[in-house]
Amino acid sequence: MPTIDGAVVLVTGANGGLGTHFVHQALERGAAKVYAAARTPKPWDDDRVVPLVLDVTSAASVAAAAEVAHDVSVVINNAGAANGATVLGDLTAARDLFETNFWGPLVVTNAFTPALRASGGTLLNVLSVLSLDRDR
Repeated sequence: MPTIDGAVVLVTGANGGLGTHFVHQALERGAAKVYAAARTPKPWDDDRVVPLVLDVTSAASVAAAAEVAHDVSVVINNAGAANGATVLGDLTAARDLFETNFWGPLVVTNAFTPALRASGGTLLNVLSVLSLDRDR
């Protein structure tokens, strides 16, 4: 990640794994503020980190977060899930994965596009198996 002096960064899925790493890297590279977003945000020991409720599977939650974090200049779409879904038989688990891993980033992107346009900002979509929940 390049220097981002003075940037206001939003990291979805910030509670663990890559998300936590992105929060720390943004701070190390000069971010003025980092919104650490998660369904149930954890507390942080840095005044520059703002815990933010954001469930990527809920359009209302994403819209509310976009109202709070209207000053973002970098959005890191990192939230993701894995549940062992199969495309055979009952598709409920597969649908849940699409809600989180496909539709979620699109909803976040659309909600934060006005702020990113206003700031000339940047969007990063993380598509990695490394974002899996390590507690599984």
